[in-house]
This record gives sequence, structure tokens and C-alpha cells, in this order.
Amino acid sequence: MTKLTTVGMKWQLLVGAILVFITGIVLFFGTEHTDMYFAWTINPPLLTAAFLGAAYLSSFVLGFLAAREDVWARARLAVPGPLIFTILMLVATLLHLGRFHLNSPKPTAVLFTWVWL
Repeated sequence: MTKLTTVGMKWQLLVGAILVFITGIVLFFGTEHTDMYFAWTINPPLLTAAFLGAAYLSSFVLGFLAAREDVWARARLAVPGPLIFTILMLVATLLHLGRFHLNSPKPTAVLFTWVWL
């Protein structure tokens, strides 16, 4: 018996894909402006931010394709990687909270920091 991907899981995968797409665009195309449009300033901007942006954009492709799958056995491949990444990013965020733009004079930086959190 083939298990189908539930509508709720499809939505969860799609929302995750959209979030990583937005983050990927900001990092890949805004490498020099992470002080204004991201939760923390990334240095060196071109290498690190662009690499992270490309990783987020490739994750978007995986999540988007998984959200379109009707068979759970094919969609489930997109779950463990983002789950582990999210847990590790939570740990890194909590360990380095002082580097975030929580008190920045730039309102967009503060907004993106709270969105990240």
C-alpha cells in the first residue's frame, strides 16, 4: 500500500521552500548588504554570503519538488536535512546572539533579525 503525502505536509514543505528561497535571494544577490537586509553581518560578504545564498536556493529546489510529490516515500527525502540544519542553526543562533542586529540603528536589519528569530 502506497502512503500519500498529506496536504498538511505538502503545505509545510512549500512554506519551508518559500522561506529558504527568500533567504537565498537576500544572501545571494545582497552579499554586500547583509548589514541591512539580514539578521547579522556576514564577512567576507562575497564568498560567505553568496555561498550561503546558493545553498539556500538549492534547498528551495529540493523543498519545492518534495512539496509537489504525491507519494510520501519520495517526498520524505526532503525532511531530515532541513530538520538537522534548522536544529544546528538554532544552536548557532543562541550561541552567537550578540552578533545579531537586535539593537541596530537600521530598522530593516532589526526587522530581519526578528524574522530570523
